[in-house]
Amino acid sequence: MAGQVSNLLIVASGLVLVISAYCDIRFRILPDTASIILVVLAVVRWAWPADWVDLGWSFAYAFGLFILSAAAFARGWLGGGDVKLASATSFFLGANSFASFIVVMSLAGGGISLIVLTRILVTKIIRMWRRQSDETGVVAIEHTVPYGAAIALAGLYILYIQFRLGVN
Repeated sequence: MAGQVSNLLIVASGLVLVISAYCDIRFRILPDTASIILVVLAVVRWAWPADWVDLGWSFAYAFGLFILSAAAFARGWLGGGDVKLASATSFFLGANSFASFIVVMSLAGGGISLIVLTRILVTKIIRMWRRQSDETGVVAIEHTVPYGAAIALAGLYILYIQFRLGVN
């Protein structure tokens, strides 16, 4: 029974991550409800078999990530939704998957950043070729990196591994 509940929680969290990625790519906004749902699912996941040690360590790692991410937010490097989603996802995935999550998230974020940078450069080249000005004085939404998508991709990858390995 516990395995079925864990699998249901993994599927539910995967759905939340897919919706989060879509919202971030499409609107550049991560809904707070996604982070709240992930935290609730994490508490159920780690408290269901009364695994208080894993719950504690998972919370500690997620809280540490929140503190570091909040510092990045204060510097303007991350959005507030990214901070909350990364911490909530880390909490759900658990302490044992923390390092893997950080590495995969960083790689996915780098790949998405390269795609965004390439798009910006190609657009500038096309505008130069057409002799159009692109100086508007504001940062266009297309010039931001949807890092929530990287967080979601990393979370989905780790969830897939956990599901395949039967990690509860």
